[in-house]
Amino acid sequence: MPAAGMGKGSGMHHNGIDGTAAWTSSQSGDGEPAPDANPWQDTIAAADHALEEASRIQRGVQHNLKLLQEVRSLREELRKAHAEVDRYRGMHARVVVSMRQLDDDHMGK
Repeated sequence: MPAAGMGKGSGMHHNGIDGTAAWTSSQSGDGEPAPDANPWQDTIAAADHALEEASRIQRGVQHNLKLLQEVRSLREELRKAHAEVDRYRGMHARVVVSMRQLDDDHMGK
């Protein structure tokens, strides 16, 4: 995404501190300031780029944290499902034992 004041195909153009157009020292052409006319412009451009990168990194970190929370939630859900399976397995085993006892009692008579 281009920074504010940067258009596709144009040179780096930023608004200066006072809101006026400012150009980087690497630009040349008619109607533009002479090279190094604004010694702070390269610093401002670098800072702008660093802020964009920091913002991109922050979005990545936020996305990773969201995924981590989702993984934790899914792990908890899985743990509960395993506990439920264990409970039903125990119930099933007790029913099978009871049915065998009833069958033995019935056959024994």
